[in-house]
Amino acid sequence: MFQLTQEEAIGSRSQIATLNEEPAESRSQFATLKTKRGQNIKYLPYAFTRNGIAMLSSVLRSQTAVEVNVSIMRAFTVAQQFFAAYTFVSDLIRSAKKNIVLFDNYVDDTVLTILDKRKAKVSATIYTKSITKQFSLDLAKHNAQYQPIEVKPFDKVHDRFLCIDNTVYHIGASLKDLGKRWFSFNKMEMTAKELMGNVK
Repeated sequence: MFQLTQEEAIGSRSQIATLNEEPAESRSQFATLKTKRGQNIKYLPYAFTRNGIAMLSSVLRSQTAVEVNVSIMRAFTVAQQFFAAYTFVSDLIRSAKKNIVLFDNYVDDTVLTILDKRKAKVSATIYTKSITKQFSLDLAKHNAQYQPIEVKPFDKVHDRFLCIDNTVYHIGASLKDLGKRWFSFNKMEMTAKELMGNVK
């Protein structure tokens, strides 16, 4: 926990929920700021870091505090997991030198955003089971503004595969679900050329 500076407190006025003058006994729980125009802040509020909130909710003994603590830990774990997965795939996409091919039956506009991390002149193709009207619209808007991505219908594959140049990765879930649940990324022994030989 740390105390805000005068400048930080002024800047946070619009975000503080309790902006009134409370009795002295409640000052440890609420930021008490004078809100009359032209007046200075009487008491500088305190703020918690992410770890501070977690520690506070750990020492409080009420059932609500326990539930809050569990929610905080879950939120941070999911956020870290999501970012780690997103970073891993983004780095793979950036490593492509010639082309990227994705086999994924459940794509949406978030997949287009991920593929946009590729270098200039690296082609990108998506093979997917069905192309919805909404995805067609998203794709058209995307391709009008960014490096085009080609999408082709293909219903002969169940699993997901990501080809980075001539390297093939087997993916345990759709790219749009990155980090939401555990899933694997496996580098396969077959080459992209061998995999693409089955596409007809």
